Formats: sequence, C-alpha cells, structure tokens
Amino acid sequence: MIAALLTGGKSSRMGKEKATLIYRNETTEVQRLFALLQTHSEDTILCHREDQDHGLPFVTDPGEGPLSAIHALQQAYPHDAILVLACDLPLLEDIDIRYLLEQRDRSKDATSYISRHDQRPETLCTIYEASSSTMVEQAIKADSYCPRDVLAKLNIKLIETLKPTSLMNANTPAERLEVLSHLNNTRVQKTIQLRYFAQLQEQAGIAAETLTTSALTPAGLYEELCQKYNFTHKQRSLMVAINENFSTWEHELAEGDEVVFIPPVAGG
Repeated sequence: MIAALLTGGKSSRMGKEKATLIYRNETTEVQRLFALLQTHSEDTILCHREDQDHGLPFVTDPGEGPLSAIHALQQAYPHDAILVLACDLPLLEDIDIRYLLEQRDRSKDATSYISRHDQRPETLCTIYEASSSTMVEQAIKADSYCPRDVLAKLNIKLIETLKPTSLMNANTPAERLEVLSHLNNTRVQKTIQLRYFAQLQEQAGIAAETLTTSALTPAGLYEELCQKYNFTHKQRSLMVAINENFSTWEHELAEGDEVVFIPPVAGG
C-alpha cells in the first residue's frame, strides 16, 4: 500500500502554505505527517504542484483539486491501494492512522472516516483501493472534481473517529487558533448569547438561545452549531457580528458576548 500526503493546495484561505505551518516541536506539518505515514508504509510520497519543493519524493499534482491529485496518484500506482491524507489535519495522530489501517476492508472500494459534521466520508483521510480508480477516472473525464461525489458512488466502509477532534481542519487563521487552543489546553468555557436570522433560524428552529461553549473564536462556535443543527451554509458565505458590531472570524470570544451569524440575503 502507498501512503500519500497531499500538499498541493493553494492555501488561499489560510494566506500561507498550510503544509509548512508549525504547531508543535518546531516541526512543519509536512514533516510531521510524512513521518507518521512512513511508520505505516515504506512507500510514502507527497503529491504537490510542480512549483513546490519539500525535498521529499513526490507525484505531481495537476492542481485542479484533491480528486485530481488522487487521480494522479492512481495513475502512478495503478495496482496499489493508496492511503490519502491531507496536510491540514494538525490534531491527527499516529493512533488515528493506525486505527484506519486496522479497520481497512480490502473487499470494499475504500475505507474512510465519517465526518462528525455531516455524516459523510472524510475524503482526505481515506484508503482508496485500486478498484476505486475507474470511478475516479470517470469523474475526472467528466470534469467532476468532488471526491465526496465519487465516494458516494463507491462501495465503501465508514468508521467513526476515535476522538471528536481527530480530523479537525485548519484551513483559515481562525481555525488555526482553534487548533492551537486544543494543543495548548487554553480552552475555557463561557456563556454566549446567540441570535439566528433567515435560513439559520429556520434550520435551528429557534430565534435565539444561550449556549455554553469552549470555542475560542466565532469560527469554532459556528462549527459546533453546524454539528448541532446541520447548518448548510459554509462559514465563508456568512458574516459575523459580536455585540452588535461586525467582527472577524479570528476575534476571541468572551463571557456574555452576543453573537449573530448573518447569512447571505437573496433577492434584488
């Protein structure tokens, strides 16, 4: 089995290359995760763009999203299963990779963790068997680049994560702050006042509530609410206001804050 770490994303929301960020032990995430994968597969490689160089063996990422990277890997290793891992999972540990491998079902097309957010597969912490390559290639030829849509058509085994935070992404500065608060044990419970409008009010079924949370930022708070109410809006489509003033997603929440997430307004 090949183990592959995807580092070819443009990191536009983070504002700096996610693979080179350091969260602990003065080690970049590309170094940390590559080393974790190496303990489970002698054939460990990166998949990144031609303009990147991490000094490690790699397959070139065409740069059209993660599915195109998976396709490139399957073309390079057509007869092998491939454990695909994203570089933006700072809380992922050796135990999480080990458990995924232990749960692998070779009779399926893939073995994947299930998202605690929407109960769909986590596509970038997944073992893709060689049998999945036909569906991946068909999607690429059809200019359909969503890995989740591909996995939805495959015969896959879904497993639960061992910890709620194992697959917590860090794609933005706010999400990076949330990750660091977990690693540094600086999370403190606080009481927040919430108000909901438009579609968020419809999906939550309430106009307002008081919530106790340990989230550091509005980004972390919204992630909690997405798990609670299955909100369909992505964070990047919303605005946030704190105590009646527009705010950033990196703002540190305080006891008694009133938070409003403002969905896009339809109409002319």
